[in-house]
Formats: sequence, C-alpha cells, structure tokens
Amino acid sequence: MSILTELSSVVGSDNVIIDPEALLRYSYDASECLSRFPDVVALPSCTEEVIGVMKIANRLRESVTPVVSCTNGWGQHIPLKGGLVLDLSRMSQIQIDERMRYVVIGAGATVQAVIKALGQKGMWASVPKACPGNASLLVNLLIQGVGFMPLKFGSQYEQINGLEVVLPDGELLRCGSTSCSPYWFGRVPLPDLVGLFSGWFGSTGVVTKVSLPIYRKPLHVEAFCLRISTPQKGSFGPFLSSLVDLDVADDISAYSPDVGFVGNDTKLTSGRETGVYLYAIVTGSSKNLIDAKIEILNDLVEKQAPKNMNVSVLELTRRDRDKYLQLPDLRTSFNPDVFGGSTNPACYIPISAWAQTMQEVQRTCRRFGRESLFRVDVFRGSHSGSLMTYLRFNRKDEDEVKKITSLVRDIVEIYVKKGGLVWKAPPWAWSRQIREANMGFLKSLKMIKRTLDPNRIMSPGRLGFEVNDLRD
Repeated sequence: MSILTELSSVVGSDNVIIDPEALLRYSYDASECLSRFPDVVALPSCTEEVIGVMKIANRLRESVTPVVSCTNGWGQHIPLKGGLVLDLSRMSQIQIDERMRYVVIGAGATVQAVIKALGQKGMWASVPKACPGNASLLVNLLIQGVGFMPLKFGSQYEQINGLEVVLPDGELLRCGSTSCSPYWFGRVPLPDLVGLFSGWFGSTGVVTKVSLPIYRKPLHVEAFCLRISTPQKGSFGPFLSSLVDLDVADDISAYSPDVGFVGNDTKLTSGRETGVYLYAIVTGSSKNLIDAKIEILNDLVEKQAPKNMNVSVLELTRRDRDKYLQLPDLRTSFNPDVFGGSTNPACYIPISAWAQTMQEVQRTCRRFGRESLFRVDVFRGSHSGSLMTYLRFNRKDEDEVKKITSLVRDIVEIYVKKGGLVWKAPPWAWSRQIREANMGFLKSLKMIKRTLDPNRIMSPGRLGFEVNDLRD
C-alpha cells in the first residue's frame, strides 16, 4: 500500500495534496530562505487523524513538517527535507471557559477568529502583537513570540497553560493541568513538559491544542507617545529602564518611522541616525486613573529624559491613537508575494544592550546600502525584550537576495556577540547561536531529540543540527 493510499484512508483523499501548483504555497515565504517543495501534504481535521498520520509516517520513516497558515517568516514552514507536510489549518476549534478564565484552541484557530470569539464575551488575550489575522495563534505561542502588551504579559510562551501533543510515534501526550485534571488552568504544581515542545519548531512532536489565559477587557485604554531623535545613544537603555520602573505602563515599545503607526517623519529620518517613536500603553478602571498615569509619564520625561536623545512628547491625533490601539493588525490574509521580499531578523536581549546593538546594525546596513528600521518591545520581569530589524528587498532579483542573505548573517553575528538570543532562528542561525553554548545544554538537546524522535522524522534539520553532530 502506498503512502498516499494510507494517508487517504486516514484524512480522506480530498485532504491529501500532491498537485505541484497546490504544493507551491508550502515551499517558500517572503524571506531570503531557500524554497523547498514537500512531496505530499495531509490536512487532518482532528487529533485522532493526526495520530493516524503520525503512526504511518513513523513506520515509514517519512519526514514530517507541521504547518498551519504559512504566514511565519524566516523559513519556519518550509520543509527542509521535503517529505510530508502536516497542515493543521482545519483544526480550528475554540472553547472558551469564562468562569475559569481560559480558552482552549486548536492549531488551526486564527488570531482573528480567537479575538472575535473572545470579544463577543467582553474578553481578550495576549495575541501576537503584529501579524496577519489569518495567522495561527497556537504557532505564535509555540515560537515564543511577542504578544500584545508584553510588558504586562511577557512573551507568548509565558501565556501557555497546557498543550495536547501527538508524539512522533503517534502517542498522545497532555502537558499542564489537563494531564491530570479535566481543566486547562495552568502548568503548576507539576513537572513542566511544555518546554519540550515550545521553541523546538516542530522537532519533537505535533501540538494540536493549547490553552491560554483570558482577561476582561480594560474599561479605559490610552496611548502615550514620545519622539526620540537619537536612540542609539548609550542613555537609551537607562531611560527605558526608568519608564519600566515607574510600573504604570502595560506596554512599552519603540518603532522606526514607517514601522511605527504615525507615518513618516523627516525629523526622525534625516542625518546619520534614525530616530524612533516610543509608545506606552496605559489601562485602568477609570478616566482619572488613566490621566494620573499619563501625568506620571510626562513628569518622568520632563525631569529625566536624556538631553542627548532629543526626547519630546508627541500629541497623537485621534486617528493615529486609535490605529495604534487597534493592534494587532488584523489583516484578513497574507500573501508573501505582496511584500516582494521581507525579512525581520530579531533577538531577545537586555535593554542595556539595545542602543549599541542598534548602532552596529545601522552601520552594517549602511555598509550594504540600506537603511535600518527597528522595532523593540520590553518584556515583563527582567529588563529585556525583543529587538527586530526590518528589511525589504526584491525576491526576484538573485543578486539582491544574495546581498540580503549576507546582511542578515552579519546582523545575526552582531546579535549573538552582544549576548542576544536569535528569535525564530533558521538552521544556520541556530548553529551559530549554539556554537559556544553550555555543554550540558547541548547534551540535553541531543538526549531529548533522540528520546522523543528516535526515527528523526520531525522537521529534520530545523534546529541546525542532527543529533549525531552534537559533540559529546
């Protein structure tokens, strides 16, 4: 019996794809990463069908790459070794428990669908901060992305209450409270197995469901905006830390012009340095509380803003204010061809390293004849967060793709040397990240991968190493 016949017996012949034209969308993204076609795509509709597919793939030792909406960048959904792509987009169930304050969603539940379902009940969650509406919320949780208001909620990984996972051999595993209880309320007090699947980019199993906490929408929300002309100065980090220490904002983020949400500004793009807009979001139960928080922020800017950064308060128009507070950007669809070419190398790094890192990335971009556009977000807890560089290019120009590839590698080198951790790292960046990694960490990666996936069928090559390549 052929693999196509076996897959069809599990998911139905209409949900097995081998047509080259239909396979195209799984072969590339908007980034500079090389394309690769899968041999076949299967679209299960439930966990039981995923179990059936994984048993077939494990027995035949067929490589499996789990995907959902194919909206992620930097090659995350491209099947590096071909083989079988397991598209979970049909698994779109959403189960809201208002009383317990959590939602359980299937892998195919989109950001837009979850927001709509929660909004109808006056609830919300820390969904991805800027993504197309048809992106998978589950995937963004697993890749440890930047959620809305990360200063309040942390990275999206921290929002995971529990998981349902199909292991490479077809065994069903539940992590978190749902492993021992009918409820999906959290991960403690139990051994925490969520980390075996979050940050592994499909290399250890197929996650079919996730639970995350939900919250009542705040009664009042307001945005506070600063124009900072020279954030590359060394005082940028301490100033941000001062804003965080006030403990009045739920979100602190900064964007270059054209990445931010109040349009272009020649005052920020002229000269040798590129400025940023810094936004703080404040929430509260009354208008008086919001006004008090804004007053505290204004007072800090007036008394402590470094003179060498040229900081000024920007009065947002109602339109710009509403546009920013409507994040995430719920575009209903995503087509990588619309962007022509887009790649956004990012890292998680201490705030104290932001200024120097941005400065070095800016110099590197200009060496390649490009301007640097940044977005930074502060995370909950220690003074750290994400730093992302936005690059646009023509994917149809081979020479330009080669130049962008070289530039991205140089940017990643800067991130690593500054102590950053590369986010959504493609295999080559993962290899660079772990080059000087702790030996115990590397041995543990090897042990976990061998134990959970002894036939090495899950997303082979995704983490930039094969288990035998790790030094003992």
